[in-house]
Amino acid sequence: MEAYRTKRDALPDFRIRLFLITLGFFMASVFFVHQAEKLVIQQAVRQYAGIAQQYSHSLRKSGEAREALESLLKERMHSVAWSLGDTPEALSAGELDETAKNWDIYLIDVFSDEGLSLASNNSRRVGWNVPAEHPLKAFLAGEEDQQLPNILRDDLSGMRMQVGFFRLPQGRVIQVGILADTMEEFLEGFDLRQILQEMRTEEGLAVAVYAASDGKVTNSAPVLLEGRNLPVINRFIAEDPLAVQGGIGNSFGTKLFQVFIPVIAEGQRVGTLGVGLSADPILHKVTQVRVAGGLGLFLLFGLTLYFSQRIHRQRRHKQDQISRDPGTGLYHSQTLRKVLPRKLQGSKEKPKALLLLTSPQVKMVNMILGYDAGEAVLRDMGQKLALRQSATLIPYRFTSDSFVLYAENYGDRTALEEEAHYLIGELSQPYRLKNSLKSLDLHIGIAEQGPEEQSLETLLQEAAVALHSLSGTDSSGFAFYGREMAIKLQRMADVEGALQGALAGNPEMDFHLVYQPLYSLKEDRIMGFEALARLRSPMLGTVPPEEFIQLAEKTQLIVPLGLKVLREALAFLGGLTPDERKGLIMAVNISVLQLIREEFPQQVVTALAQAGLSPNQLELEITESVLYENYDLVNRNLGSLRKLGIRISLDDFGTGYSSLHRLKELQVDTLKIDRSFIGVIHDEFETRIITKDIIAMAHQLGLTVVAEGVEEPRQMEYLRMNRCDILQGYLFSGPLKEKEAKALLQANPKCVG
Repeated sequence: MEAYRTKRDALPDFRIRLFLITLGFFMASVFFVHQAEKLVIQQAVRQYAGIAQQYSHSLRKSGEAREALESLLKERMHSVAWSLGDTPEALSAGELDETAKNWDIYLIDVFSDEGLSLASNNSRRVGWNVPAEHPLKAFLAGEEDQQLPNILRDDLSGMRMQVGFFRLPQGRVIQVGILADTMEEFLEGFDLRQILQEMRTEEGLAVAVYAASDGKVTNSAPVLLEGRNLPVINRFIAEDPLAVQGGIGNSFGTKLFQVFIPVIAEGQRVGTLGVGLSADPILHKVTQVRVAGGLGLFLLFGLTLYFSQRIHRQRRHKQDQISRDPGTGLYHSQTLRKVLPRKLQGSKEKPKALLLLTSPQVKMVNMILGYDAGEAVLRDMGQKLALRQSATLIPYRFTSDSFVLYAENYGDRTALEEEAHYLIGELSQPYRLKNSLKSLDLHIGIAEQGPEEQSLETLLQEAAVALHSLSGTDSSGFAFYGREMAIKLQRMADVEGALQGALAGNPEMDFHLVYQPLYSLKEDRIMGFEALARLRSPMLGTVPPEEFIQLAEKTQLIVPLGLKVLREALAFLGGLTPDERKGLIMAVNISVLQLIREEFPQQVVTALAQAGLSPNQLELEITESVLYENYDLVNRNLGSLRKLGIRISLDDFGTGYSSLHRLKELQVDTLKIDRSFIGVIHDEFETRIITKDIIAMAHQLGLTVVAEGVEEPRQMEYLRMNRCDILQGYLFSGPLKEKEAKALLQANPKCVG
């Protein structure tokens, strides 16, 4: 359920990556749009700068021509002024007129210090008094030697003139003037306004201007801009005086695309040519670039997002696979331990529980058919559990042979009971093992989270306790955890510890054997003993055999424990004198876990050899429950032991699996009738008949019959009458310690009851 863990846990990481990708593309889009706009404008600037450059040469020449003309005029005026200054006498009108003609000068006036015209080449001007607002008046008041050129409109003639003022050594002040119309005619071929108008018309410009080096417009087309200071020009000049610059801006209430080209002379900026046109075409192109770039970026963003999601899904799938058990496909215990602690710490309003599932027969399948067969069973169980996965029920492979289901928000305990019944029904269905179908029991331990927060380990422990309470049951079932279970489990742990201590040789653990005689009715003597294990510890006291034997089976301690019993029992028989042990057999109980182990026959042979006994002096007892699992394998192994000369006895017959018609197939020599039949043979007619039939049928099959639990003489007489072979019970003797058993043999070998 990475849908509930990996997807949920990985989602914040993916959202962060998605946010970063989106932010990155947003910033890239802003940068791209800005760069695209900048590129479009730069291209337009270069385009119109190239056009303007074609005209800037004419503008530069016009400027140079004006400067050259002004320089010539200045020199002419200066020459005229100083030529007149060399004359010591008062200047006459004739001299002034002649000088004017010689230098092609329109006007020469001589003024007094007060601004009164004393002489002129134009007699009408003599006696004219300079008005206060005339520039000459300011010159007369100053101390400059000269001031030129000034373009003035003559107050008397009304004509425009280029005028220069000079202060001569004799104190004379003269005014020299040249008609401006004459100068304009000369510069007509270099007219700035005309060039700008031509540029505007031919290139489809909205405006074309020429500004002096100070940023003031001297000429423009249309002329309405002349005389204005344009801040944008001054700003561009301040940024880089020699660079071509441009952009989109608002000028005169209209959005224009403007380009400004410096007019350079001798490495200096002497003026600026500016052109402006409607910004709409440029903005339209910018919009096209924005749209195209936006679509491209959107496509790239989509592809990046697609591949990012794909990589994320692949990575999530890989993480999901890593978090799963390869055998069953369910999430494994590491995932469980990583995820469930957070789930258990969630809302306390939602009920939460763990269901621990196992089949007690899986270990047997592993031992008998191999781990591949056991894993196949677990794989099928895992597939069935996976079908139950939902938002409120999550399965895990917990250990090699167990599963955990985490349940939340399930309502009440009734829902858990229904789920347990359903799982038992589904997972107990027959499984194909080798060439046959086999039904398995399913045990489920359930632990619910209490009102107080519990850790995962606590819930797992409680579920394990509940599961353990089902041990020993012969069918499927489930159990909820309770405090009494913990007490019982602690008792089992203490018993297990005592068994382990006994196996390790701990002297505080009193593990020993007692021997109950087997009495032959036919020979009227003790013909052997059955070895019975006993356990006592300082903490537990005497532990009932059925308790520690059953626990040893569950924990598989029965394997080393059974071998210990076998060796000690044979050692006791071998320790008797030849006369004492003559004709005696030793019956030893064995577990199916011992029987199916390959090394067991050799262990038996070795134990016999160490005790100095022959195989026919050993009888191995098995219970009917041994035949529950893998009848064919168990029966085959029993046959192998019989071939060695070892006798096989079927204990507790009549209480379980075996039937009379299958006795002929079993590899056994002796049949032991369970004490539950013997105890009531005088009270229940049917039981007497069944007991009689069992004895008769066993004899027909060539089997020896042993009756367990004989405690009354009348029971013995009934069994004798029906030709039972061997009796065992307190009528003859209870279980005896070694010394007591030896004493019994020495005192009365026949021990007639």
